[in-house]
Amino acid sequence: ALPALERVARERGVSTAQVILNWLTRDGEVIALPKASRPAHVRDNAGALSWELTREERDAISDALRPARHPYHPALPPSPALFRLAYRFEQRRHPATAPAGGEG
Repeated sequence: ALPALERVARERGVSTAQVILNWLTRDGEVIALPKASRPAHVRDNAGALSWELTREERDAISDALRPARHPYHPALPPSPALFRLAYRFEQRRHPATAPAGGEG
C-alpha cells in the first residue's frame, strides 16, 4: 500500500499522512479526527484539505488499500490500521518529529 501513497505524496510535495487524510475525506461522508499533539501536526492536518486528489490518484490509492484477507483466518476482516501504518511510515522518514515515548 505504501508505494502508491508515497508516490502521490512525493509528486505533490505533501506528507503521506496528508494524502491519507485527503483520501479519507474526499466524499464528505467521513469525518477524520487526526491526533495533533503539536502545532506542526495541526498545520500538517489542515494542509491535507487545501488540495484535491485527481481521479487517477484516488483510484490508485483505493486499489492499493483494498482490504486483503486476514492472514490467519480468511473469515475475519482486515485490521483497520491505516493511520497507524502512515504514522509509522512518517516516523521512519522523519524520526526527529516523532513524539517521545512511542506512538502517543
